[in-house]
Amino acid sequence: MFITSKSRHDLPSSSTRIQYFQSCLKRTVQRLRCLANYEALRFSNPISSLGDRLVSKMKERSASSNGKYVAVHLRFEEDMVAFSCCVYDGGKQEKDDMDAASERGWKGKFTRPGHKIQPGFLRTNGKCPLTPLEVGLMLRGMGFDNTTSIYLASRKIYNFEKSMIPLLEMFPLLQTKETLATADELAPFKHLQVFFTTIIFCC
Repeated sequence: MFITSKSRHDLPSSSTRIQYFQSCLKRTVQRLRCLANYEALRFSNPISSLGDRLVSKMKERSASSNGKYVAVHLRFEEDMVAFSCCVYDGGKQEKDDMDAASERGWKGKFTRPGHKIQPGFLRTNGKCPLTPLEVGLMLRGMGFDNTTSIYLASRKIYNFEKSMIPLLEMFPLLQTKETLATADELAPFKHLQVFFTTIIFCC
């Protein structure tokens, strides 16, 4: 019913639909689902092979720490920031970007009558994705210094050129799939978004 009631172009993205159904599950069912996925799901051979190469390269570039590195999943992609309804810079450009991302992904979910958004409340209650700067400060607070090798597991970070500057200054040994893999290695997955996203988490 959910799929047939709308045209394909009106449907939210697959990741959005999954997130919606996940939020409806009881915690016990969610735990069982996660356990089943962990035990049953495996990466396909092309992804697994590329993942192994990325891990090997990451270890090579972490030689000063005996091949050890920290993998950070930075949830500061545009769609995640938009879904959070949080305010960061608070400027017009950010509002325009978030309004556009919300409309693409959720078709009026956040603008329907009666829906109240309280960015300040969300922020003070820990409901907002951490910015790259905040993640960097947290890692520093945990004792990781600028010699720590970081693997950044993320899709395209919102406002990358600006928001990533402080994190890169704190952790200059930061790597991504793009810095570890060659363009030729990534090319087969470039237009397959699900597979391309999966590669992020191979390290």
